[in-house]
Amino acid sequence: MTPLHLTGTLAERLETLRATLPPRVKLIAVTKQVSVAAMREAYQAGVRDFGESRIQEATQKQAELQDLPDIT
Repeated sequence: MTPLHLTGTLAERLETLRATLPPRVKLIAVTKQVSVAAMREAYQAGVRDFGESRIQEATQKQAELQDLPDIT
């Protein structure tokens, strides 16, 4: 069996994952060591909630993603 994170496109993997989650569970994408380009791909796949452990990284990424107004 291939791990979920190694199969399909990001959008396909997210769709598969969301199908397994109860409605009350909020999916938060952890972006530690993740590029802004990858975050944009996640955004295009429907992710709106991102988590970053370092304030410096979060601030920089937030500035680069300011054209995406509905991310948190």
